[in-house]
Amino acid sequence: MIYSAGGELTQYNPAARRLIGLNVDRVKLSLQQRINLLNAVQTDGQPMKSEDAPAYQAMHGNTVRNFVSRLILPDTDKPIWLSVSASPIRGIEGIGAVVSLTDITEHIELEEKLRHVQSDLENRVMQRTADLQTSIQALANANAIMQENEERFRQLAENIHEVFLIESIDQEKILYVSPAYEDLWGKTRQSLYDHPTSFLDSIHPEDLPRVIQVLKQIPKVPYDEQYRIIRSDGSQRWVRARTFPILNEAGKPYRLAGIIEDITERMQSIQLLEKRVDERTRELTTLLAVSNSLKSTLEFNQLIERVLDQLTNIVTFTSAIVLLVEKEEIEVVAIRGFFHQPIPLHSRFPVATSKTLAHLVSTHQAILINDIHDQNSDLKLIFPDRPLIDTNDINAIGSWLGVPMIVKDVVVGIVRMAHTQPEAFTQAHVQLVQAIANQAAVAIENARLYGQAKELAALNERQRLARELHDSVSQALYSISLVSHFALASLDRDPAKLKEALEYILSLADAGLTEMRALIFELRPESLATEGLVAAIKRQTLALEVRRGIHVSTWLDEEPQAPLEVKEALFRIVQEALSNASRHANPTEITLTVKDNPDKIEMTITDDGKGFDPAQFFAGHLGLQSMRERAEQAHGLLSKFQKGNCSAARRKMPNLRCLCVLRTRKHLKFGSFSHGPEETQKVLIQNKNL
Repeated sequence: MIYSAGGELTQYNPAARRLIGLNVDRVKLSLQQRINLLNAVQTDGQPMKSEDAPAYQAMHGNTVRNFVSRLILPDTDKPIWLSVSASPIRGIEGIGAVVSLTDITEHIELEEKLRHVQSDLENRVMQRTADLQTSIQALANANAIMQENEERFRQLAENIHEVFLIESIDQEKILYVSPAYEDLWGKTRQSLYDHPTSFLDSIHPEDLPRVIQVLKQIPKVPYDEQYRIIRSDGSQRWVRARTFPILNEAGKPYRLAGIIEDITERMQSIQLLEKRVDERTRELTTLLAVSNSLKSTLEFNQLIERVLDQLTNIVTFTSAIVLLVEKEEIEVVAIRGFFHQPIPLHSRFPVATSKTLAHLVSTHQAILINDIHDQNSDLKLIFPDRPLIDTNDINAIGSWLGVPMIVKDVVVGIVRMAHTQPEAFTQAHVQLVQAIANQAAVAIENARLYGQAKELAALNERQRLARELHDSVSQALYSISLVSHFALASLDRDPAKLKEALEYILSLADAGLTEMRALIFELRPESLATEGLVAAIKRQTLALEVRRGIHVSTWLDEEPQAPLEVKEALFRIVQEALSNASRHANPTEITLTVKDNPDKIEMTITDDGKGFDPAQFFAGHLGLQSMRERAEQAHGLLSKFQKGNCSAARRKMPNLRCLCVLRTRKHLKFGSFSHGPEETQKVLIQNKNL
């Protein structure tokens, strides 16, 4: 906070506003009004006056450091303690002040607790001291009583586990130290009597400067420190040392009493817990990274390499192999590390040829062999792991780990790792590798299914194109061949018909060319990005007119501004709808309308062909299902209706015209790319008697 020479608070930061509740009205108050509002008192409990305030002192040329005061904020009625420092700043108008505030409430409360503890301990020490003083006074009258009290004191001090000592107020002389010192420090008590600071020689070098610094402040500052000591035998112990002043009859400290206790087990427990927490945190972080890494790809080879990369990050090994298990056979799909005899990638062999791997597949349990050369190991019975290990590799291996990759209680793969050193793998490694293997198994299975789906999709597409080529281009070429022979024959017999035949040949060639272009476009859907949806639809309808002789009326708006995913879904549905209508409805006319509305694209396809029962299942015909799936991929919903209650009637409706209405939002959200508000899209397939 900065005060002007006139005493006005001109500047303050957010921390000051939060700390003492400053606002616009309170800033305008005078210094004394603000002190009264905050109920400021000094450490002696007296209300603070403006001339006592550090800001006031600084504006009068004085520098104030660590001025302690207590405030009670009117907003919370909660007392806080502040350490205030203020320095004068000189300007044209005079001397102002810059004031810094530090919240020391927690420190004050801790000091208060420590004072209570110290007071309690001081009372105990004082009580003991009083007893000793009484005993000493009694010695002047009865030597027997003095000796008896001294014996009692020694029995008490010498039978407690903690080190108890009494020293001079200047810490230059040890008056008494209990026998527990020898057990804890590993040094004689006499060595401490002869050299009172010799105990410092055993303190750990990292802790020694801190301990010396605190010892210099005794008895002004309470002494309660934890530090390490190194015993003469090299062992390390943790201790807690506390020192309390002993007061004389005048109430002044004249001796120091100290208690030192061994807290090694407590500190080891804390360190062990922290270590376990750190290890578990690293494990969970690793598993999360593995999960994210494996989910980011469906390419099989890349996925396998990522599995080995993640294993390399958490387990040290000299060789590793990833195997896939399928139909009682094992395939080597990835290799890392050194092998005396190279293992061919993608080599296959029966599971039964390896006892180790067969055991893994049958038991679904990981196998850890800490030392494969240990003759007492029961697991040596399932070794050697041929054909994956030759004799030289076996001699070079110290420890071996095999973990099954399980999906739905089926072993789909195995992760096999080896190390040249025995005891290289632990049970913690087994658990972590098993967790990664299970995640990898799911990812591998997904990648395998993805690959199969791609192959099936490619096969279906090839079959569809083969049918299209046979039904269109092949028929057109055949017709061209027939008409060409006819034209050749007419050249001599009836030249007048030659022109008509040639014109027909040209029309067939144009139709075949148009059909071929349509098929090529289907093979290259990326053309949508360059040519647009409207051009693609026009080309598709033209191909249908040429191919089937069906008139297609189109009412198309300008190219819609929509993501490519939306355009592709619309185009594929147009393809399927036109194909279904031309093949099954026997229409003479099809009407296709695309309206580009501000917030949606509406597409309508109607035909004058025969209707069908949408509730009936048509074996081998997946047109509606295909359109439904494409609509759902575009976040849409495919529904079917017809005249009357379709679900109740469930009967054919002859002479129905198919009305296909697709409504989809122009701005969709795909993956992590946001194209606008995410809303539900609807694809409506309606049969209606027009």
